Amino acid sequence: MGKYETHVADRLCEVEQWAAEGLSNAAIARRLGIASSTLVRYIRQYPTLGAALHKGRSPDKEVEQALFRRAVGYEYEEERMEEADAKKKRVVVRKHVAPDITAAVYWLKNRMPGRWQDRPAGGDKKVKEDNFLDALGIVAQEVWQTESEADADEP
Repeated sequence: MGKYETHVADRLCEVEQWAAEGLSNAAIARRLGIASSTLVRYIRQYPTLGAALHKGRSPDKEVEQALFRRAVGYEYEEERMEEADAKKKRVVVRKHVAPDITAAVYWLKNRMPGRWQDRPAGGDKKVKEDNFLDALGIVAQEVWQTESEADADEP
C-alpha cells in the first residue's frame, strides 16, 4: 500500500475543505504529511484528488469573476414576454450594468496592494487618483476587447 492510500485517499473531503479555505497546494501537502512534489504527482495520477481540489476552489473563481465583472461593468440579455395584438411573444432585451467604483477599488486594493493602499508611503492623493483611473481604463479596454472578439465570433 502506497502513501496515496495511507495519507490521501481517505482524506479527500478534508482536501476539498482546505482548498475551499484557500490553502495552497504546499500547505495541503504539509497537512497530508507528503511533499509538495508528491501532491502534484498525485493530482496528475489520481483524478479524484484533482477533482476535490477543483471543487473546493471553484467558488473562489466564481466570486473573483463576479467581482471583476462588477468592477468593470458588463452586459447581459434578459428575456421577457410581451403581449401585442392578443399574441404573446418572447422578447430578448440587452441590458448594461455600469462599472461599480466600490468593486473596482476593492479589486485593485487586493490585487495590487503596493499601489492601492489607503495611505501610500510618500504618495499624494492626485497620484493615487491618476493611477486608479489609468488602471481602470486599462481593465475596461481589456474587457471591451474581449467582448468585441466574442461578438465577432458569434454568427
